[in-house]
Amino acid sequence: MIRRLPLRIATLVILSAASFASSDKRMPLDDRAEGTMPPTSLTVESALNLDSGLVAIYNNIGTVYPKGRYSTNTGGVVGPKNQVGSGEYWLANAFIPNADYKVEKIVVAAVLVSGTNGLVVSLYDDKYGIPNSRLKSWFVTNLPPLGSCCSVEVAYDGSSVEVAGGKQYWVVLQTGPSNQDTWAGWVVNDTDQVDPSNTASYCSNDDGGSSPCGEWNDHWMPIVEPMAYAFAVLGTQ
Repeated sequence: MIRRLPLRIATLVILSAASFASSDKRMPLDDRAEGTMPPTSLTVESALNLDSGLVAIYNNIGTVYPKGRYSTNTGGVVGPKNQVGSGEYWLANAFIPNADYKVEKIVVAAVLVSGTNGLVVSLYDDKYGIPNSRLKSWFVTNLPPLGSCCSVEVAYDGSSVEVAGGKQYWVVLQTGPSNQDTWAGWVVNDTDQVDPSNTASYCSNDDGGSSPCGEWNDHWMPIVEPMAYAFAVLGTQ
C-alpha cells in the first residue's frame, strides 16, 4: 500500500505546537543558490561508492535484495502549488553520528508523483527533538516515478558540513521556489522494521491548500515511526 498523501498530522501526536516552534520555514530558501548539481539519480551501488574515501555516518538503504533496496511505501512531500490541493508538506528523519564527522553527501530514496522533477535535500541541526536550523541545502533532480525501484538521489557539491558525535541531526526533504508544484514521496526503508525511528513533518497552509495543519501550521511535529525513511549520510572524519 502506498501512503500518498500527508494526512497523518491530526491523529498521530497530541502535543502543543508552541512547544516545538521553528522559525526556519519563512527564512528564504533559494534552492538553487547552493549545492546545485547535475541530474543525480543513481543506482544504490553507485551512490554508496562515489568516493572510496567516504564512510557511512548513517545508512539504512538495503543491499541484500537487488530488487528491493527499499519499501514501496512512501511519505508525501508536496509544494504549495501541487495538483491535489493540499498544503505544503515536508518530511524529516533524524540520525545521530557516533563520532565527529564532515558530511559530504546525502543519499535519499525519493520518487516523483507529479509536478516539477526535483526536491530540496537539507541538513538541519536539532532543538527539542525537531529540526531547528538549516545547515545546508542541495537541489536534486531526476527522481524516478512512483512505484519504481531502485535508484536513489545523491546530494553533494564538493563542500562539507561538520557534525558532532552524539548529537541529533535531521535530513529533510522539502520544496523550494523552483519546485512549488512538486508532489514527491520519500520511500520507507526495509532494513529495520522493528525499531522505531524519530521522524518529523512540517505542514503549512500559508500559500493555500486544504491540509488540516491546525495549530501545527508552520511548525514541525515530531512523529515516532515504526520504520525510517530510506537515506544515507556519507562523509569523512
